[in-house]
Amino acid sequence: MANVGMDYKDRYVLDALVRRDGSSLYGPRERWHTYYRAAASYRISQEPWFGIDLFGELVFRYSIGTAGTRPRFNQQYELWNVSRTGGLPRNSAGNATLKPQFTREQELGINSILLGNRLSVELVYAWQKTRDQIIGVPTPTISGFNTAAANAGIMSGNTIELTVNAPRLVDRPDLTVGLTAVFDRSRSKIDHWGRACFYGHTITSELSNHEYSCSGESRGDFWGQRHALSVGELPSWAQDRASEFQINDEGYLVWVGEGNDYREGISKNLWGTSAQMGPTTYRWGEPFMLVNEMNVPVFVKMGTSLPDVNFGFTPNVRWKGLGLYAELRSQIGGKICNRAKQQLYSSTRHADLDQSGKPDELKKTTDYYTRGVRTGSNNRFVLPFIEDGDYLKVGAISARYRLTRPQLERFLGSFAPADLSIGVTGRNLFTFTGYSGYDPESGRTLSRVETLGYPQMRTLTATFDITF
Repeated sequence: MANVGMDYKDRYVLDALVRRDGSSLYGPRERWHTYYRAAASYRISQEPWFGIDLFGELVFRYSIGTAGTRPRFNQQYELWNVSRTGGLPRNSAGNATLKPQFTREQELGINSILLGNRLSVELVYAWQKTRDQIIGVPTPTISGFNTAAANAGIMSGNTIELTVNAPRLVDRPDLTVGLTAVFDRSRSKIDHWGRACFYGHTITSELSNHEYSCSGESRGDFWGQRHALSVGELPSWAQDRASEFQINDEGYLVWVGEGNDYREGISKNLWGTSAQMGPTTYRWGEPFMLVNEMNVPVFVKMGTSLPDVNFGFTPNVRWKGLGLYAELRSQIGGKICNRAKQQLYSSTRHADLDQSGKPDELKKTTDYYTRGVRTGSNNRFVLPFIEDGDYLKVGAISARYRLTRPQLERFLGSFAPADLSIGVTGRNLFTFTGYSGYDPESGRTLSRVETLGYPQMRTLTATFDITF
């Protein structure tokens, strides 16, 4: 490893590093690789000719760096299964030529301090490209193995982030008001895939199983199935009986039979009847999936996990002995999969299945939800369970009051301690959202999927500190 740094006239700053890494996780021919990083900044506000009084500091900076992601240890070896009935079936073929997943990231930034050190602003734009993605590729049938790990695919992404910090927005002897705000937006896509396109993830789980893995596609997208919503979406084998279908009160296309109405399921005892048209069985009143002419469900893009913008605010106020602090965070745009709702449909425990209070003509059967809307599986990404993920969350509020010795002596005299503080902090207090699930912050950045589990707890903590 070699590292060098330079500072010229306190205005031009340079730092660079080169290192050589080795790991036995790679194949014998790929065990050593070289990585580097470099950063340069220009403190333009330190130039003699810079005469803008608004800025106490203004810096332009650029950096570049590389890193590698190691494969799993067993990906360079053949994997065999042991089965009491099947003997020793082959699983994954080894690959002794695996390279590390290589990422190069670059960053441009502007840092400034303004208004006599009362305000700082940082604007950053970062972009990265990752090549030699470690993915699973099919092997020739004659080999007997299912897949092998290989280097393929190129992905790129970018992030823009703005941070505004005003620690003393108001600065008076008895009153201080501060605010920090952060905004960011990220995007990522597959530039080159290098293999057949498919829906789902690779054996490394590098991609989410709701993405479409193909060149030009964006990371974090929700691809899945949806129901038929109009008679024009009926397959050819049902078109000549299109008059037997109606759109129900929830917007789904359902089969009702000739001369019937979707409101007559109970009055005419139609629930549970069905009709066979071509390869498809249509059950009375139940939604069904959109399929192509080969009777295969059609996959459609339903949105993206990535929000249009993330932002957070942390205001703080100090007035005499009282201190107040809050943490607010929010996302605007982006989708979330309510897998928890899907699972509750499966176990018939979701509130949607409760038909009490509905008029008889609008009541639905349990199968309508568990088989029709849910499509009979918890593992599918289906449009009714993809919801808007916008939210505003009050993550924390803290209040603290401090009494000094002179104040305490009024009540306690010579027994007064040097200092006394009383505080209370609440976390995960309120969430404002149109999302019907438990927590819109569930899942990962590129895969916002909420499953059944304990939601985040709301906590209240009280503190009492005495200094003698």
